[in-house]
Amino acid sequence: MTKNNSIELDAWLQKLGNEKPKDVLGGLERVRSVAKRMGVLPPAKRNIVVGGTNGKGSTTFFLEKLLLTSGKKVGATLSPHINRFNERIRVDGVEADDRSIINAFEIVEKAQEGTPLNYFEFAILAALEIFRQNEVEYCVLEVGLGGRLDAVNIIDADISVITSIGLDHQNYLGDTRESIGFEKAGILRHGVPLVYGERDMPLSVKKKAESLCVPVYQYESAYFQAETSPFWTLKTRISERTIERPQLSIPLIAKENAATAIQVADLLLQDVSNEAIEEAACVNFPGRAEVIEVKGRRWILDVAHNPDGAKFLNKQLSDRYRINATMCLFACFQDKDSAGIVLAMESLIGRLVITSSHGDRGQTARITAQKIRESRQVSRKLEGSIVIQEDFYSAVEYIGNKTQSTDTVLVFGSFSLIGRMREFLRRQQ
Repeated sequence: MTKNNSIELDAWLQKLGNEKPKDVLGGLERVRSVAKRMGVLPPAKRNIVVGGTNGKGSTTFFLEKLLLTSGKKVGATLSPHINRFNERIRVDGVEADDRSIINAFEIVEKAQEGTPLNYFEFAILAALEIFRQNEVEYCVLEVGLGGRLDAVNIIDADISVITSIGLDHQNYLGDTRESIGFEKAGILRHGVPLVYGERDMPLSVKKKAESLCVPVYQYESAYFQAETSPFWTLKTRISERTIERPQLSIPLIAKENAATAIQVADLLLQDVSNEAIEEAACVNFPGRAEVIEVKGRRWILDVAHNPDGAKFLNKQLSDRYRINATMCLFACFQDKDSAGIVLAMESLIGRLVITSSHGDRGQTARITAQKIRESRQVSRKLEGSIVIQEDFYSAVEYIGNKTQSTDTVLVFGSFSLIGRMREFLRRQQ
């Protein structure tokens, strides 16, 4: 039965087609009309919408865990998935099963009444249906792309979250932090608190927040101070308390993202316990500095697919492991700044094996290498370290032949590459 469900779900996903960034930005009235016919608005008593360039996935994951450890019934969405579509929809920390997703797809299709929906919109509506059926109390929804025109923005949030703003998806969101900030700020609602997860806020976000009379809780400003100390000061508009700074787990969670999730939880619950924070700090988030050991060799996997994400990964790994001159495997999509990503990781690269990414946004290893070499900032050392292996399995075989069983291999770039590598390593264990 499970196998049949899996086959049926695969057929549904083939029918929906591939997710493309341009398809995510389709306008909201169509999606909202279907959601109203389904009766899924709002999906829960309290709803949190999480946007941002980097960190929104780990923030969503951490917040979900905080609410669960506080005894709440929680629905959460994540995007994109790494290995299975089911990863996108979670109830009480458990991925939705194939049958539940199929049933939700059928309900969405019935409610369409001829309304066109893209892949991401269909997925979000299915998630909302599953949350409705499970009567979740809290709903944590990760924005797919941007914010203003993203399907998640049909939800009027009780708290809006923007984790960070950097350059990514410039073809769709603009090529400056200000233009991207404008799109991200589209999730704000009049009078609804915004938790902002970094020190530098673009003017476009500030203006939007001011125009909507939005209370702002900003990292290292309105909340969570004294980051270098063993304690954090947690502030709301009516209270202040000190908590012991949690020891974050591996995979590495940025302190900014952890702080953001804790601030949101404290606003929702008024008094999130230190015990809940400590338990949530043991979160295990796949594909974020994920460490997998196979036959003595340590693989570190991360979906760093833009320069800011790569800079963060470099710092975290350097601080944690003191590694350098490492064998690396990299692939990225054609709409990504491949040179910028690699340059941000340069200090950790001993040899860079580039392989191809696949799909409509895929890019051959040769083209990726060409873009990197054409960058004016590429050093002679980095240029000379590049090895092209178009086929994934050829790349893995090359790495196996050129490294010792006790070496560390760093794999970074596209979600699809990390998904393939996780599946490959799982079979080797």
